[in-house]
Amino acid sequence: MKKSNSIFLFLLFVISGCMTITPPMMERPIEKEKVYNKSYDEVWKAAMSVFVKSAGIASTVDKQSGIIGFTNNLSKEDMDDFVAEKAPTIPLGSQFGQGQLYVNIIVSPIDRETTRVFLKTKVTGSLLNAYGYPVQYNISLTSNGKLEEEFFKKMSAELGLLQYDYLQS
Repeated sequence: MKKSNSIFLFLLFVISGCMTITPPMMERPIEKEKVYNKSYDEVWKAAMSVFVKSAGIASTVDKQSGIIGFTNNLSKEDMDDFVAEKAPTIPLGSQFGQGQLYVNIIVSPIDRETTRVFLKTKVTGSLLNAYGYPVQYNISLTSNGKLEEEFFKKMSAELGLLQYDYLQS
């Protein structure tokens, strides 16, 4: 009886603890940087507006250095929408649970009327088994580019460069 329990525990450990998720090949590169023909103050104000509307939790807001850092919780649906990886099929029926989004927005002036915005994102999450129990925590995942695309659309809308009602999306 003891031997069968040991074998079962060993197999459970091997199946759940040694699983890796390989980042997928992207169809197109993710745009993480954009240059706006606007002043630093205008772009900073737009970035702050996008941040406030995102309802994230600020970790850093420093206008002088040009950094806005925040985190946001992601639901299972958000994970499915924003993550490039798909949950592995072993163990059977695995799925992503809730996750965490970490964002750094870096705003830097190029000259008086030109400003660069760089967006750095990191997504972590947990993997759930078929019964909804976590089998792996803090998995680093790859953005599929949708987060970055949405951010730059919102920035362009805030700067009056694009008609985009992101409160409806």
